[in-house]
Amino acid sequence: MAEHSQCSKDVLLFENISTPRYEIEDAKKRPKEAYLPKPGSKFIVKWTDPKYCNDLRADGYLWRQGSGKKKMKTLHNGKSFFKFYFKLRINQGEEAEAFTSEFNKRAYVHEDYPNQVLVIYDGDEKVVNKNYSHGNSTRKEKTDKPYFRTAPSVLETAKSRPNEPPSKVHGDIMDAAPVAMKIQAVEASRDIEKL
Repeated sequence: MAEHSQCSKDVLLFENISTPRYEIEDAKKRPKEAYLPKPGSKFIVKWTDPKYCNDLRADGYLWRQGSGKKKMKTLHNGKSFFKFYFKLRINQGEEAEAFTSEFNKRAYVHEDYPNQVLVIYDGDEKVVNKNYSHGNSTRKEKTDKPYFRTAPSVLETAKSRPNEPPSKVHGDIMDAAPVAMKIQAVEASRDIEKL
């Protein structure tokens, strides 16, 4: 019951006008506050094009969604919402030691707020392993730097242009990406071969 009560309080943030809202569309990418958010960060991500609905998963951290989505009802009006819980990946492998809940992310989708997701970060960011690189990396030049997942919308954009030369698609994506390198690592394709 305590978890349900907390979730109902969290979902009220949709109604709170002071909750930061970031709208994502082709011309308007997420602000820097939505990359590597600190514990205590709470914001709503909105989108108009469905290709952006999963971009919240590419925030600069490596997450694993825990136990699917959980359907719940708010205590104050009985409306349905879904809760998603994410654990932070801190090491390679699939064993329990490769993940931690000491720093976590919760996401809520509410039926009254279509095309929006409320994201909340909690815990201790000291557990983030800044030296962890992607599990598929084997070359030293790849494992010596952090891994940033490409936003799903970037891949959707590339797939939507199958008849264009990859160099043109890659160039257009790079031109549209923000200048900040950490944000660009998420909002742009890494190389032409990926396209």
